[in-house]
Parts: sequence; C-alpha cells; structure tokens
Amino acid sequence: METTKFDLDLPKSITCLIFEEKMLDGTISHQVNNIKLKDNDNSGKLVDNFNLSQGQYISLGSCYEKQLREILKELEKRKVVNIKVLNIEYVNVKDEKGEWKTKQVDLAFMLNGNIYYFEVKMNLNLDTEKNKATFNKVNDVVGALKQMYPDTNVYGNVLSSWYCEDDIKKSNTKNIYFIKDLFNLIGVELHKVHYYLIMKSLGKQLKSNKI
Repeated sequence: METTKFDLDLPKSITCLIFEEKMLDGTISHQVNNIKLKDNDNSGKLVDNFNLSQGQYISLGSCYEKQLREILKELEKRKVVNIKVLNIEYVNVKDEKGEWKTKQVDLAFMLNGNIYYFEVKMNLNLDTEKNKATFNKVNDVVGALKQMYPDTNVYGNVLSSWYCEDDIKKSNTKNIYFIKDLFNLIGVELHKVHYYLIMKSLGKQLKSNKI
C-alpha cells in the first residue's frame, strides 16, 4: 500500500489550532469516560438525546446497522484489512415446528477465511425471554450460513452498540461483543472519544429528521 506523504512544515490554520486545543484539552475525554447508566441501557443515553420518538429509536437502530456495514465495506474497498462484507440481508431457517421462517442478518463478513455474524443490539436491557430469543436467532443464522458456506468456519454473537463493557452498568446479556471488540477483531483502531462523538451527532441528526 502506498504511503501518503504529508508536508510537516505546512502551517496550521487558526481553525485547526482551536479544534486541536478543544479536542485535546481533556474536556471531551472526561465527559465520555463518565458515561454511565443510571437506570436502563437505552439508545437515548448512547446518543445523548432523550427526546427521540419511538419511530426515531427504530430508525436509529436501522441507521446504525447500515452504517456499520458501510464502514466495513469501505475498509474492504480500500483494502485496509482482508475483509469481505457478505451481501446477505435475510436467511431462511426452520422453527421448532419445522416451518420455514425468514431471519434478518444484521452484519456478516468474511475475515481471514472465517465468517462472522453479529446480531446488533442498541439496548441490552433484555428480559430473560428476549435474551433467549436473541441467542436462538444467532444460532439459527449461524446454522443457515454454515449450510451456505459448508467449508468455512462460521462464528456468531451479539454485538452491542456501546464501545466497551465498562460503559454499561448492567446487562442480562453476557459474553458478547462490543464495538471495541469488533474493531480489534478486524484489526483497526477506533478511539472511544471519536466513537461517542459520532453517536451523539447521529442522535442530533435523527432529532432534526435528517435521516
């Protein structure tokens, strides 16, 4: 890969200096590192916007999954890592009665010869029944992908939209992936501060109906 050369003597604009000062003065880092849940793990807390309607929360989840796929596709396009996003939105699985059901595939990609599928969750405050149903779906989708790719190892799990486990107070869903884990798996770095700034911007866009 060709290395981009930068002119280190290029003077910084006043806007750049102010932006750098504000970004690195510790204020943002302090605020982000103190994001803790008081009651529930909800999307409103994640995007710093508690006034979203039910429809906007649904839109938030859909947009989030879409953007994750687009980010991975861009990594693939630029050949940053050896990843291939699978263009699979749905799979058919048999339920306990032997009837075929359609299951949505949130995020699936091939990395270093293995396939990874993640059920993306913005809210981990699930009751026992929903928690069980979530992992049953993961197992169902993994089974369908194994049939589609019989010679490939397929791994599945739940992916939380929170950056890391330290950022949530409690969860009924254990041994899952967080955003930090996802990008560590892929082999690229995404800073916690930048991530939460992006999420807050997403919340503002939703509130102003730009999405």
